[in-house]
Amino acid sequence: MIAIWKKELKSYFHSIIGYLYIGVILFFTGIYFTIYNLINGLPYISYTLSSILMTFLIVTPLLTMRIMSEEKKMKTDQLLFTSPVSPGKILIGKYLSMLTVLAIPMGVIALYPLIMASFGEVPFAEAYTAIFGFFLFGAACLAIGLFVSALTENQIIAALITFAILLFGFLLAGIISVLAAGNTWLSNIASIFDLATRLSTLMDGVLDLTCIIYFLTIVFLFLFFTYELIQKRKYHVSARGVKTRVFSIGFIIVVLLVSGGVNYFVLTLPTTMTQIDVTNTHLYSITQPTKDLVSSLEEDVTIYVLENETVADDIVQQILGRYEDLSSHIKIEYRDMETYPNFAAQYTLDTLSSNSLIVVCKEKSKAIDYSMLFESQFDYGTYSSVATGFDGEGQITSAISYVLSEEQPKMYAIQGHNEAEVSQRLSSRLAKANIDVETMQLLNYEKIPEDAQCIFIFAPTVDFSQEDAKKVVDYLKGGGHALIITSWTQEELPNFEGVLEEYGVHLKKGIVAEGDSSAYYQNPFYLLPNVLANEMTYSIMNRYIFMPYAQAISIEEDVRSSLSIESLLTTTEKAYIKENMGKAETYEKEEGDEEGSFPIGVLITEDLGDKTTRIVHFTTENMLTDHVDDTVSGANMELLMNGITSMVDNTSPISIPVKQYNVSQNIVNTFTALTLGGILTIFIPLALLITGIIVWARRRKK
Repeated sequence: MIAIWKKELKSYFHSIIGYLYIGVILFFTGIYFTIYNLINGLPYISYTLSSILMTFLIVTPLLTMRIMSEEKKMKTDQLLFTSPVSPGKILIGKYLSMLTVLAIPMGVIALYPLIMASFGEVPFAEAYTAIFGFFLFGAACLAIGLFVSALTENQIIAALITFAILLFGFLLAGIISVLAAGNTWLSNIASIFDLATRLSTLMDGVLDLTCIIYFLTIVFLFLFFTYELIQKRKYHVSARGVKTRVFSIGFIIVVLLVSGGVNYFVLTLPTTMTQIDVTNTHLYSITQPTKDLVSSLEEDVTIYVLENETVADDIVQQILGRYEDLSSHIKIEYRDMETYPNFAAQYTLDTLSSNSLIVVCKEKSKAIDYSMLFESQFDYGTYSSVATGFDGEGQITSAISYVLSEEQPKMYAIQGHNEAEVSQRLSSRLAKANIDVETMQLLNYEKIPEDAQCIFIFAPTVDFSQEDAKKVVDYLKGGGHALIITSWTQEELPNFEGVLEEYGVHLKKGIVAEGDSSAYYQNPFYLLPNVLANEMTYSIMNRYIFMPYAQAISIEEDVRSSLSIESLLTTTEKAYIKENMGKAETYEKEEGDEEGSFPIGVLITEDLGDKTTRIVHFTTENMLTDHVDDTVSGANMELLMNGITSMVDNTSPISIPVKQYNVSQNIVNTFTALTLGGILTIFIPLALLITGIIVWARRRKK
């Protein structure tokens, strides 16, 4: 076997084939690596590998076409088959030689994440899972090519048939989606040959045992088929007169059934045993709040997927599989929208897209459109929306919590004082937390309704009337909760500020600037405050909070013994207040500017015996704009939602944050990117090609 391996490996590098194969793969990999990972700073090698798939399918037949067909054409296979070396060893030796040639460019590609790491953060687990998956895919392709090469002595025909088979396996996912509407059984059979979906799972950051077993099964089966062909050929050469059939159809069927059984058994295992989420942000993992909710289920919850199971979104199936593993009360069912066109109308009037979900428990249901499973951000470079995060767990857990609950917590948003407008993002977060938000004008109410779990006062710029302020204070003194966000304004708001002063909080005039350059972003008014440890801040302790144009808070001590005021966000000691922004001549600290460490976010609690008043107060409305929130990857919104859910904790709302796709982009200067790109794209492939031509030319002269 070793001798066959060495012979075949030398043959690749005594001709131009081996050099050309490696050079072409590295050339195209270098191009996409330069564009995606160096110039654009993307930290994911899977983008590059996905882009070279078609090139890989084209060059793989060049490597496999001669491995068996040339022996057959030159009649040298008869010498091999009559040699003391067993057919199995011949086969393995030839296959390992091709696998070695494949391993060379993959080994070079394995260095690319290390190159990227010198310019920033790289999710290594994702990167090497993608490379490993690509190598397994390549190994399966080589096994298929080896088998096809054993069928014919014409190398061109072997190459064309191999390419056709590999291309079919690559495009099959799309073909299945067409077949699935009316031919479910046919699509189930076709999915067996779907190479691309299994590769995609590994490239997406899921180390999936079912995919690994699948590719290894493909390798085993096609090596087995080739072995049977060799046995048949060897038998005809050495014993033509006997009619016993070595190429046993029955034996092949048994092997196929065993292989299928192994794959089916692995598929039946819980995803907790077969899948490891290696993504940097654990996109497909289930967090503890979801585990607690689902594992405690006592009622059956059915999740309908509006798609055929064979073509349903792989990411959706992965996350749903984890829910199903957590509890026997979770049932997943698929409803093809073409077969059941009116199914969704039983539960919602909204028009849902393919792969949308409907969560049902008894008579209560909640629909989740497929688009809601992903968070998008508008890219002004391409003028298109780009998916930036996966919210599958957040939306599904929210829907389960909703259908289980008898009633939703209610928040009243106070209006009538020129308050800021609530963004669509905040509205979506509140809806995901199953919080019913109702607007109210205090003028129309004698008091704040008793069903108010919380009130929301969002940056008023017109003062409250004395009656309105009293209604708010009375509500809070009765054990109510409030989220209050203020914003700097030149208008005087004595009645509104009187509500805060009742609870020991005074707003200082002016806007806070930061004197410590490490504690602001771009300019001194764009604060990156210190985040102090608290139940509200535990999830964002290692992240930045972004507070542009915030006001300082002065905390009054000893207002009441029952009252407690805890700082959540503070500036450094070098911060100062610009009291009169209209007359300020510089952003720098001037004489008369008050200096010190200032709270800009506080949590106020008051123990009333049987009840506890909670007030969460932040001092800038700008913290909730989409651009500001995106700058800190959603940490501002997460902090706010932590505060809201802490105030309605008696109904246990669950709000799982969106899991971001991207780690921060790497920064590579243009010269370095082009230099490295030139080496990887031009120098190395060209050197390989020239070496191959020289070796080929020298051997031709001999």
